[in-house]
Amino acid sequence: METGALSEPLMHLSKAPSAFCIAGDCYILQRCIVMTSKNADYSYDNSRAVASTIVRLWLESGAFPDHLLARVDIDRPFIMDMVNGVVRHKLVLEWVMTRYARRNPAPVIRALIMIGLYQLLYMKDVEDYAAINETAEATRLLAGNPQVGFVNAILRRVQRQRESLLESISRQPASIRLSHPGILVKRWTGRFGEEQTIRLCEWNNKPPDTVLRVNLSLINIEHFLKSLEGSGIDAAPHPFSPDRFLILPHGRRIAELPGYGDGWFTVQDPST
Repeated sequence: METGALSEPLMHLSKAPSAFCIAGDCYILQRCIVMTSKNADYSYDNSRAVASTIVRLWLESGAFPDHLLARVDIDRPFIMDMVNGVVRHKLVLEWVMTRYARRNPAPVIRALIMIGLYQLLYMKDVEDYAAINETAEATRLLAGNPQVGFVNAILRRVQRQRESLLESISRQPASIRLSHPGILVKRWTGRFGEEQTIRLCEWNNKPPDTVLRVNLSLINIEHFLKSLEGSGIDAAPHPFSPDRFLILPHGRRIAELPGYGDGWFTVQDPST
């Protein structure tokens, strides 16, 4: 295969956090356990506490994060961004944690630290004080007051040393800085070359879009856009086929969209 620009068929691979599949190669990243979240406590007012609970369950059981997110109603887009961001950046967040934590934290503390680190390092629209203080409060809720100082100290050190830390991350092997299994990066590099492998890993770390195909036999796209706008949803035409496909903002429940029960749309990527 040539090592020029990545083709669309090559770029169209599974973005499920539990597996990577490309050109016939599939790699399972953790045990794929279909687990309901009915026993998880999502009643916290603190969004970081909810996100950390989901991350802890994922770390402990390998349960699919999207299944665990299914019951989240309050602050859903923000919680989804944190949880899915931790899933995508797990290896680099663990690498950072080993530099700042002298002991191996319990799963609940690991989850809280990873949620805090992800905000500080990758969520540019979250203020540092909010990331640190609210994650500290989530620690108090989930692990008790004695653990707050430990989590708070790590996050404040990362805040102070963020620029040098990001520079150190940029010098790490691709499997660490881009959070992809080493065996997969090695296999892709041998097949596609280093440059394409880096681009593929970077693309794979981007949040996937939710794309709707509008049923033009029932509603035209202009009226559907107006219905979405009336529900406070700012959808955008898909550049590949703007007259038939729309891109939804992250975190929206499909079943709550106008026209869901009337067959106005299906969830479908244009490449399919």
